[in-house]
Amino acid sequence: MSLGKCRHCGEVGIAADAPLCRYCGGWRPNPGSMTKLGVAATRAISLTMLIGSVAFLILANGGGGGLFMYAFPFIIGGSSMLFRSLTRPYGQEHSA
Repeated sequence: MSLGKCRHCGEVGIAADAPLCRYCGGWRPNPGSMTKLGVAATRAISLTMLIGSVAFLILANGGGGGLFMYAFPFIIGGSSMLFRSLTRPYGQEHSA
């Protein structure tokens, strides 16, 4: 298992994907490569959904009024995924 620094306190010797830092108690102190890849994939999917909603809105303004209703799930889904990925990229802390 690889060791790295805590992203909260900077202490070295924290295992990758450890749930808590043993020094400061921070949540997900050293995310591993697969965790970071998951965050990048979530952001890519959310941006793809937002780009799809823009495409639907462009087509709806061109006279296809029926396509306007298909943009809303993409706008809501893409923006909520992107917001969650930016605010809590490694998940939420568990309550005790």
